[in-house]
Formats: sequence, C-alpha cells, structure tokens
Amino acid sequence: MAGGMVLLGVLLAYLDVASAMILFSIIQLFANGGRVVAWRAYVLWPIFGRYVVVRPGIRRDVDDRFRADKAMVLSRARVVCRS
Repeated sequence: MAGGMVLLGVLLAYLDVASAMILFSIIQLFANGGRVVAWRAYVLWPIFGRYVVVRPGIRRDVDDRFRADKAMVLSRARVVCRS
C-alpha cells in the first residue's frame, strides 16, 4: 500500500529532489497507465474525460518559485504514513 512512498524514499537517496520527482512521476504514470489499459472495460470514460478537462486548470495557484529539499519531502511522507 505504501510502495510509492518507498520508491520515493529510494529515489531521494540517490537523486536530488527535482530529478527524483520527475523520475517518480514517469514511473507512476506508466504503472497507473498499465492499470488503465488492463481495466479499460471498467473505466467510466465520461468521468475520466471530465477529469482530464478540469484537472489542468487546478495548477494555476502553484508557485513555481517554491523548491523543496529532501528533508521537507521525507518529513511530509512520514506524516502521510502515520495518518
């Protein structure tokens, strides 16, 4: 259940935060994309379509100047694991 957090921890042990997050995102994209392909008969495509159209607009409030360091990323992951 926490495989993504374990993967992120391993990537952060070897890479800087920006590189680890990019590689993590690519790995997750292909892993989840594989599940979509495998379960495509059960996907509710109208809901998926609405999500794809609405989701890109959510990023407008993110500050691009923010940069996280490894300690911040790992401390946030630990808080998520406890809850």
